[in-house]
Amino acid sequence: MRIYIVFFSAFVISCLISCNDKKQTTYYLNLDTGKIYNQNEFIELKLETTKKYLDVKQDVKITYNFEKEIIKGDSIINPYRIDIIKNGKYIVKASNKERIFDFIDQKFPSQVINKENKIDDFNSKPTVLNFWFIKCKPCVEEIESLNLLVKEYQNEVNFIAITFDEKTDVDNFLKNKDFNFQHITNAESLIDSLGILAFPKTVFIDKKGYVKFIENGVTLNESDEYDLTWFKKNLDELIQSNPTTSTEVDKK
Repeated sequence: MRIYIVFFSAFVISCLISCNDKKQTTYYLNLDTGKIYNQNEFIELKLETTKKYLDVKQDVKITYNFEKEIIKGDSIINPYRIDIIKNGKYIVKASNKERIFDFIDQKFPSQVINKENKIDDFNSKPTVLNFWFIKCKPCVEEIESLNLLVKEYQNEVNFIAITFDEKTDVDNFLKNKDFNFQHITNAESLIDSLGILAFPKTVFIDKKGYVKFIENGVTLNESDEYDLTWFKKNLDELIQSNPTTSTEVDKK
């Protein structure tokens, strides 16, 4: 069944592209269902999904996990999967688990981060790693919210952005858009080794370098606005808690 859906999606995409030779058009491809939406349909879908699942009396988080965009002819295709967590349990879960989630409660391979940013064991502070790239629209859209985190926690937390984009491209991007993280570029091999497939991805690391939380981007509230509640909750917990020791992790 999975093979059928994949090939069906490719066929539909091909049809959409061949029929559109006038201007560049944006589409959204749900990798789990094979359904394709134009921009207006996708906006409407997000609103309907929010209304369906969001209950102010319950703890709900809806996350759209975008993968690298596909450009074919005059069409831009944004592949994505969706996670919906209600009261700590998945209501809808993306079918392909990324290897990065296997790092939870494990020591993050920090040698690359330390070498590039000269951070010695993350300075005994919690660390936020944001994986992004310039052409990832959701990545760019959440930057303003991430900057608010830096403003509030800059003395207590390390903030590092990691991308496979070239340094010159990132430097040019930063001339027009403030992104107040430290930046690691040309990091395709690191990203691949971590098994990150969907962007944006934010990893929260404790004071001893252990991965504690992983978020698929800043969540949206019922008004379709970015909500930092989950990110702040994670940071406050890491700042206040005693970090996990390697001995404790080895016992698990």
